Amino acid sequence: MKRPLTFEDGVGTGLGAAALLALLWLANQISVYSDMYRELGNARLPTLTRMVLGPVWHFGVPGAAFALALFALFMRIRHGTLLVALLTIGLVVVTYLGLFAPLTQLAGNISP
Repeated sequence: MKRPLTFEDGVGTGLGAAALLALLWLANQISVYSDMYRELGNARLPTLTRMVLGPVWHFGVPGAAFALALFALFMRIRHGTLLVALLTIGLVVVTYLGLFAPLTQLAGNISP
């Protein structure tokens, strides 16, 4: 018999769904930033940015996060949905930092 869903499962599902939507939006923006960085020429991009701009991150990370969230929810793993939500929030932060790392580096080179 599976354990009943609890308030914690609801919080984890809500946070995870919001984080997954943010991750999908950022994945949609990857092509925009990829084109912009391509127009910079042969500028050396940070490793994190190159990783985030790759097709594995673009398609694989949101898909894996969604599959993991469904697994945790339907298997009713204790603290599973909350852990998946925190993992997805971490992926959103890494994606955001990876996309904007070159811009923050360029901003640091601007002098008055």
